[in-house]
Amino acid sequence: MEKLDLFSIFVLGLSMSLSHCIGMCGGIVIAYSNGKIHPDSNNFYQTFCHILYNLGRITSYMIIGGISAAIGYGISASMSTKGILFIVVGILLVLFAFLYMFFPKAIAYFEPSIGAKSQSKISMYFQRSFGWLMTSKSPWSFYGLGILNGFLPCGMVYWFALSAALAPSIWMGMVTMGTFGIATFLPMFVLGFISGKMLTTSYRSFFMKLSFVLMLCFGGYSIYKGVLMLEGKKTHQMGHHMGSHQMNHHNNTPEHMEQGNHAEHPKEMPEETPRKEPSKE
Repeated sequence: MEKLDLFSIFVLGLSMSLSHCIGMCGGIVIAYSNGKIHPDSNNFYQTFCHILYNLGRITSYMIIGGISAAIGYGISASMSTKGILFIVVGILLVLFAFLYMFFPKAIAYFEPSIGAKSQSKISMYFQRSFGWLMTSKSPWSFYGLGILNGFLPCGMVYWFALSAALAPSIWMGMVTMGTFGIATFLPMFVLGFISGKMLTTSYRSFFMKLSFVLMLCFGGYSIYKGVLMLEGKKTHQMGHHMGSHQMNHHNNTPEHMEQGNHAEHPKEMPEETPRKEPSKE
């Protein structure tokens, strides 16, 4: 994955965190900030707790990125299938951008609920784990809360996981999702101190529109790269075919055939005539 792609992921993640993530995940940050961190705690302790929480989120994102990249790498065994994967993922990214901007409620169908009303085993596990971590006195419980938050069903995580599927290796898939996590670090970190009061609706609307444009650009760029891969594959095959045809044509030329005949039937050397000895008189 190119440096430009990672930079685009970072800018897009930063923009999304200021529009979507603060609204969707901000409740957890505000909950542990008010329930686990005493107002009289010193700034160092508060900073340490918020850093641990965000490191937990980044850890989960990197695990998701590695899994997504492994699936994408397994599918794209050849250049043609890789090009098709880029095009399909690009189309999905563009489609998701329109849902994100114009039909945000539709994304909720892809985000299974884990609230108190849900009776699924996964939901109950998350609820018990969240309750235990919220009452834990260990500073590392903040890291556990971050890991839980990172694995919560989220449309934005799905979007970046699709992007990670295009990574050339598992490691780069982890780097892609890690870049997204780092981009969301600062807004979520600041949210722990200001409780989201300073970010007005107008600012969130602006960053939402900016995210929509960036998502379209990234999805369109993925489609463009996929088309280039397919065209490169066809060009390579045509060049190989033309090269083979020219080689066969060269082998069938009269000069080459004559040289081949000479090579198969070498000239016979003339026999050496015996020397006559001078006669004695």
